[in-house]
Amino acid sequence: MGLADLNGDGRLDLAVSQAVPGKVLVFMNRGSGGFGAPAEHLLFRGLHILALGDVNGDGKTDIVVGGLGQHHVSVLFNKGDGTFGKPVHYWPGRLPHYMAIRDFSRDGRPDIAVVLGGEDAVRVLWGGAQEGFTPGGLLKAGTNPHGLAVGDFDSDGFLDLAVGTRTSQDVSVYLGDGKGSFRLGSVFRVPDDVISLAAGDMDGDGKLDLVLAFASRHEVGIYLGDGKGRFAPADTPSNGRR
Repeated sequence: MGLADLNGDGRLDLAVSQAVPGKVLVFMNRGSGGFGAPAEHLLFRGLHILALGDVNGDGKTDIVVGGLGQHHVSVLFNKGDGTFGKPVHYWPGRLPHYMAIRDFSRDGRPDIAVVLGGEDAVRVLWGGAQEGFTPGGLLKAGTNPHGLAVGDFDSDGFLDLAVGTRTSQDVSVYLGDGKGSFRLGSVFRVPDDVISLAAGDMDGDGKLDLVLAFASRHEVGIYLGDGKGRFAPADTPSNGRR
């Protein structure tokens, strides 16, 4: 699910993915606290992830989806009036199930980072001219990767990636150079399977930290960043049973 102005009227519209039968529903904001009837876009069964962003750099918010039903990422390019073209498919690898849209190479063109469950890895689709993407190399993560966080973890001004795992119980941090490459900066162990993670400055020291949701411990783990791409555990609050 995502919120963005999809038709240029200054109001937040809603896009929702449905795994079965494999649709994207787009609800336009009527401006009175409600939404109109949805426009339906049929793609493929097993839609699992949806992200919104200006993928082709034309100033309009596009819809990007992926899922376990197919091994590709699909883009619905926005025509600017709330309607979308036919889906364009890109193949990042097997079982894409988390992604983030950012300009990782700082060339003014959005890129798409995709976590691939079937590859135990993350891959960046590098944005090019005229709605095209070039797949980068696989960045190997732990077993059964889950969750993706983006931020400048080593304070060099370039975006980095953090990927958790559900089986090997660790988090891999990949440091970006702002030119289209990543290197493994650190890997740290965690006490449980990670199901999701997010980045933010939790202690107000100006350095990005990571918040992890654990699968079986029913807890949220906070890992404080040192501003150099490394993390250490802080107190872990309970979140109750899932």
